[in-house]
Amino acid sequence: MTAGPDAPREVRRILRAHLRLWRMPEAADAAELAVTELLANVAAHVPDGRCAVTVRRRPAGVRVEVRDASPLLPALREAGEWEESGRGLVLVAAVTDRWGAEPPAVGGVGGGTGGGKTVWFEIDAAPVPVPATAALPGPTPDRQVPEACCPTGPCTKTR
Repeated sequence: MTAGPDAPREVRRILRAHLRLWRMPEAADAAELAVTELLANVAAHVPDGRCAVTVRRRPAGVRVEVRDASPLLPALREAGEWEESGRGLVLVAAVTDRWGAEPPAVGGVGGGTGGGKTVWFEIDAAPVPVPATAALPGPTPDRQVPEACCPTGPCTKTR
């Protein structure tokens, strides 16, 4: 993808949907802020703005990775009082449990050879327990079944 003006909004929407699906809604605000900052760094520092975003579910949280073709690793810095930039990674560090940057094992965006890096963050979040029963949409009130019985879509079983 290209880290253009609309990219952060779309990535935030996808990220929030994954966290909702994985029952980790409390991680959404921090994850959205952090990924927005990483995409802003791509837009500002990668000439073509191309990157790849990966969202990974972890046993106790989520990991988000942003890969780009720039070999320059980001570093925390202290922005001056009147500077308009330089605070993004400070925000990422403040709202996530861990973050870092790594040169890729093989090439930049899309693989191959060359430079590039992956900047990542992790947020610890325990999945919200699944209720014993959940009301499912439907025309009749007897359509209450354990939510986990049909994890891939709306449940069609009735009690």
